[in-house]
Amino acid sequence: MLKEINLRDHFLIALDNDRTSPFHRAVVYICEHDKYGSMGLIINHLSGLHLNDIFSSMQIVANKSTDFGMPIFTGGPVKENAGFVLHRNEGIWESSLQTSKKLAVTSSKDIIHAFANNNGPKESLITLGFSGWQVGQLEAEIASNVWLVCQANDDIIFNVPIAQRWNAAIESMGFNQSQLVTDIGHA
Repeated sequence: MLKEINLRDHFLIALDNDRTSPFHRAVVYICEHDKYGSMGLIINHLSGLHLNDIFSSMQIVANKSTDFGMPIFTGGPVKENAGFVLHRNEGIWESSLQTSKKLAVTSSKDIIHAFANNNGPKESLITLGFSGWQVGQLEAEIASNVWLVCQANDDIIFNVPIAQRWNAAIESMGFNQSQLVTDIGHA
Protein backbone atom coordinates (compact mmCIF):
# COMPACT_ATOMS: atom_id res chain seq x y z
CA MET A 1 0.00 0.00 0.00
CA LEU A 2 1.31 3.45 -0.93
CA LYS A 3 1.93 5.88 1.88
CA GLU A 4 -0.28 8.96 1.71
CA ILE A 5 1.71 12.11 1.14
CA ASN A 6 0.81 15.61 2.19
CA LEU A 7 1.58 18.14 -0.52
CA ARG A 8 1.15 21.20 1.71
CA ASP A 9 4.11 23.57 1.22
CA HIS A 10 4.95 22.04 -2.16
CA PHE A 11 4.97 23.46 -5.66
CA LEU A 12 2.95 22.03 -8.49
CA ILE A 13 4.66 22.85 -11.77
CA ALA A 14 2.25 22.68 -14.69
CA LEU A 15 3.25 20.78 -17.80
CA ASP A 16 0.24 22.26 -19.63
CA ASN A 17 1.15 23.54 -23.11
CA ASP A 18 -2.32 24.99 -23.82
CA ARG A 19 -1.86 28.76 -23.76
CA THR A 20 -5.60 29.24 -23.09
CA SER A 21 -5.50 27.12 -19.92
CA PRO A 22 -5.47 28.93 -16.56
CA PHE A 23 -2.59 26.61 -15.64
CA HIS A 24 -0.34 27.24 -18.66
CA ARG A 25 3.23 27.21 -17.24
CA ALA A 26 1.81 27.78 -13.77
CA VAL A 27 3.59 27.29 -10.48
CA VAL A 28 1.05 26.58 -7.76
CA TYR A 29 1.93 26.84 -4.09
CA ILE A 30 -0.11 24.23 -2.20
CA CYS A 31 -1.62 25.76 0.96
CA GLU A 32 -3.76 22.81 2.00
CA HIS A 33 -3.85 19.12 1.11
CA ASP A 34 -5.92 16.81 3.27
CA LYS A 35 -8.82 14.36 3.31
CA TYR A 36 -11.15 17.11 2.02
CA GLY A 37 -9.12 18.03 -1.06
CA SER A 38 -6.42 20.52 -2.02
CA MET A 39 -6.11 24.29 -2.28
CA GLY A 40 -3.28 26.32 -3.77
CA LEU A 41 -2.31 29.68 -5.23
CA ILE A 42 -0.67 30.33 -8.60
CA ILE A 43 2.43 32.42 -7.87
CA ASN A 44 3.46 33.39 -11.39
CA HIS A 45 0.35 34.62 -13.24
CA LEU A 46 -0.32 38.34 -12.99
CA SER A 47 -3.93 39.54 -12.98
CA GLY A 48 -3.20 42.97 -14.44
CA LEU A 49 -4.43 44.58 -11.22
CA HIS A 50 -2.41 46.34 -8.55
CA LEU A 51 -2.83 46.99 -4.86
CA ASN A 52 -4.40 50.39 -5.55
CA ASP A 53 -7.21 48.58 -7.42
CA ILE A 54 -7.88 46.47 -4.32
CA PHE A 55 -7.92 49.56 -2.11
CA SER A 56 -10.31 51.26 -4.50
CA SER A 57 -12.69 48.28 -4.72
CA MET A 58 -12.71 47.95 -0.92
CA GLN A 59 -13.01 51.75 -0.46
CA ILE A 60 -9.85 51.87 1.66
CA VAL A 61 -7.92 55.10 1.98
CA ALA A 62 -4.25 54.22 2.02
CA ASN A 63 -1.28 55.93 3.60
CA LYS A 64 0.46 58.16 1.04
CA SER A 65 3.71 56.18 1.29
CA THR A 66 2.00 52.86 0.47
CA ASP A 67 3.29 50.92 -2.56
CA PHE A 68 0.18 51.16 -4.74
CA GLY A 69 1.96 49.39 -7.61
CA MET A 70 2.26 46.01 -5.88
CA PRO A 71 1.01 43.49 -8.49
CA ILE A 72 -1.96 41.22 -7.83
CA PHE A 73 -1.78 37.62 -9.04
CA THR A 74 -4.43 35.29 -10.41
CA GLY A 75 -4.41 32.55 -7.78
CA GLY A 76 -6.57 30.22 -9.83
CA PRO A 77 -9.95 29.80 -11.46
CA VAL A 78 -11.97 29.27 -8.24
CA LYS A 79 -13.67 32.24 -6.50
CA GLU A 80 -11.80 34.77 -8.60
CA ASN A 81 -13.17 37.68 -6.54
CA ALA A 82 -11.83 36.33 -3.21
CA GLY A 83 -8.47 37.61 -2.02
CA PHE A 84 -5.63 35.65 -0.46
CA VAL A 85 -2.29 36.87 0.84
CA LEU A 86 0.62 34.42 0.90
CA HIS A 87 3.20 35.82 3.30
CA ARG A 88 5.95 35.18 5.78
CA ASN A 89 4.49 33.83 8.98
CA GLU A 90 4.59 37.16 10.79
CA GLY A 91 1.86 39.17 12.45
CA ILE A 92 -1.51 38.05 13.73
CA TRP A 93 -4.44 38.26 11.35
CA GLU A 94 -8.11 37.35 11.77
CA SER A 95 -8.03 34.44 9.33
CA SER A 96 -4.69 32.82 8.60
CA LEU A 97 -3.63 29.29 7.79
CA GLN A 98 -0.04 28.39 8.59
CA THR A 99 1.23 26.43 5.60
CA SER A 100 4.79 25.84 6.84
CA LYS A 101 7.10 27.01 9.62
CA LYS A 102 7.87 30.10 7.53
CA LEU A 103 4.69 30.81 5.52
CA ALA A 104 0.99 31.46 6.00
CA VAL A 105 -1.97 32.41 3.84
CA THR A 106 -4.46 34.99 5.07
CA SER A 107 -7.90 35.72 3.65
CA SER A 108 -9.22 38.34 6.09
CA LYS A 109 -9.61 42.05 5.30
CA ASP A 110 -7.47 43.16 8.23
CA ILE A 111 -4.30 42.30 6.32
CA ILE A 112 -5.35 44.56 3.40
CA HIS A 113 -5.99 47.39 5.88
CA ALA A 114 -2.52 46.73 7.29
CA PHE A 115 -1.03 47.13 3.79
CA ALA A 116 -2.88 50.45 3.48
CA ASN A 117 -1.14 51.62 6.67
CA ASN A 118 2.28 50.21 5.70
CA ASN A 119 1.97 47.52 8.37
CA GLY A 120 1.48 44.49 6.12
CA PRO A 121 3.94 41.62 5.86
CA LYS A 122 7.21 42.71 4.26
CA GLU A 123 7.33 39.67 1.97
CA SER A 124 3.96 38.79 0.52
CA LEU A 125 2.06 37.92 -2.61
CA ILE A 126 -1.62 38.82 -3.09
CA THR A 127 -3.91 36.74 -5.30
CA LEU A 128 -7.48 36.88 -6.44
CA GLY A 129 -8.96 33.41 -6.65
CA PHE A 130 -7.43 30.06 -5.86
CA SER A 131 -6.83 26.65 -7.37
CA GLY A 132 -8.79 23.77 -5.88
CA TRP A 133 -9.10 20.02 -6.27
CA GLN A 134 -11.58 17.52 -4.88
CA VAL A 135 -10.38 14.52 -2.90
CA GLY A 136 -8.19 12.36 -5.13
CA GLN A 137 -8.39 14.72 -8.12
CA LEU A 138 -4.92 16.20 -7.67
CA GLU A 139 -3.34 12.78 -7.12
CA ALA A 140 -4.97 11.57 -10.36
CA GLU A 141 -3.63 14.60 -12.25
CA ILE A 142 -0.14 14.00 -10.90
CA ALA A 143 -0.34 10.33 -11.94
CA SER A 144 -1.37 11.51 -15.43
CA ASN A 145 1.75 13.73 -15.72
CA VAL A 146 -0.17 17.00 -15.55
CA TRP A 147 2.09 18.29 -12.76
CA LEU A 148 5.63 18.01 -11.49
CA VAL A 149 5.81 18.20 -7.70
CA CYS A 150 8.64 19.53 -5.55
CA GLN A 151 9.18 21.07 -2.14
CA ALA A 152 8.25 24.77 -2.19
CA ASN A 153 11.01 27.33 -2.01
CA ASP A 154 10.08 30.68 -0.49
CA ASP A 155 12.97 32.34 -2.31
CA ILE A 156 11.23 31.49 -5.60
CA ILE A 157 7.95 32.92 -4.26
CA PHE A 158 9.34 36.24 -3.05
CA ASN A 159 12.67 36.90 -4.78
CA VAL A 160 12.74 35.33 -8.24
CA PRO A 161 11.32 37.58 -10.99
CA ILE A 162 7.78 36.51 -11.89
CA ALA A 163 8.60 35.53 -15.49
CA GLN A 164 11.38 33.22 -14.25
CA ARG A 165 9.48 31.35 -11.50
CA TRP A 166 8.37 28.41 -13.68
CA ASN A 167 11.94 27.75 -14.83
CA ALA A 168 13.32 28.31 -11.32
CA ALA A 169 10.87 25.80 -9.84
CA ILE A 170 11.88 23.19 -12.43
CA GLU A 171 15.58 23.92 -11.85
CA SER A 172 15.05 23.45 -8.10
CA MET A 173 14.35 19.79 -8.97
CA GLY A 174 17.79 19.42 -10.55
CA PHE A 175 17.01 19.75 -14.25
CA ASN A 176 15.86 22.35 -16.77
CA GLN A 177 12.89 22.73 -19.06
CA SER A 178 14.77 21.45 -22.13
CA GLN A 179 14.94 18.06 -20.41
CA LEU A 180 11.14 17.83 -20.03
CA VAL A 181 9.09 15.49 -22.16
CA THR A 182 5.41 16.33 -21.74
CA ASP A 183 3.99 13.72 -24.12
CA ILE A 184 4.00 10.12 -22.97
CA GLY A 185 3.84 7.06 -25.13
CA HIS A 186 2.05 3.78 -24.63
CA ALA A 187 3.49 0.44 -25.63
